Amino acid sequence: MRGEAAQKAKRNPAYADTFARLAHRRGKKIATTAIARKLLARVWHVLSEAEQAARTQEAPTPLWDDVRDNGRVAPIPRGADVAFPTLV
Repeated sequence: MRGEAAQKAKRNPAYADTFARLAHRRGKKIATTAIARKLLARVWHVLSEAEQAARTQEAPTPLWDDVRDNGRVAPIPRGADVAFPTLV
């Protein structure tokens, strides 16, 4: 499936220049594999950012009342999965 996507993507203007340069230097098969790898990296980044955004939305909010009262946040238990910076 990755190869099929690369075959289509190498004609896309976003990848056509890269493909042409690589194909000239290294050959069409290697250039197609490089485009497939670029696509895979882009997909990985999109999915990991989406996963991180989903985790951030689910994360509990810090104890803002404590921050307002004394400028400190209650300590977070060791090993807790935290998606926000803590103030100490």
